[in-house]
Amino acid sequence: MRLIDSIILHCSASSREEDNDIEVIKRWHRARGFRDVGYHYFCKPDGEMQIGRAHHEVGAHCLKYNGSSIGICLHGLKEEDFMEEQFAATIHLVNELIEKYDIHNIVGHSLLSNKTCPVFNVVDKILLQLKKPIK
Repeated sequence: MRLIDSIILHCSASSREEDNDIEVIKRWHRARGFRDVGYHYFCKPDGEMQIGRAHHEVGAHCLKYNGSSIGICLHGLKEEDFMEEQFAATIHLVNELIEKYDIHNIVGHSLLSNKTCPVFNVVDKILLQLKKPIK
């Protein structure tokens, strides 16, 4: 098993209903030359968490950080697109991953690259809601 020390949060950059599925994201990523979907999870607006890559597989979601991270993507384009159900499901998953892998680093993609995703405030929407504060 690979060392997992980080969770990187993303958004899909689409609010279109027809793009609201991990299979669509998989098609997008394969069209870009990826062998599979780059994320480990995709969260739909209703809070349904879809599984992408397995944890033991290196993701393809954040250059230079894929080897030791889990990528979670929430469906949405603008801040107002994201639903409380998505945040609740993501918080639940992040809490589970923190316990499983002793993770201390949870960031938005934009902090590690020149991307703007996710377009929501990671601290307010996710980090401040966790069971255990991140050290």
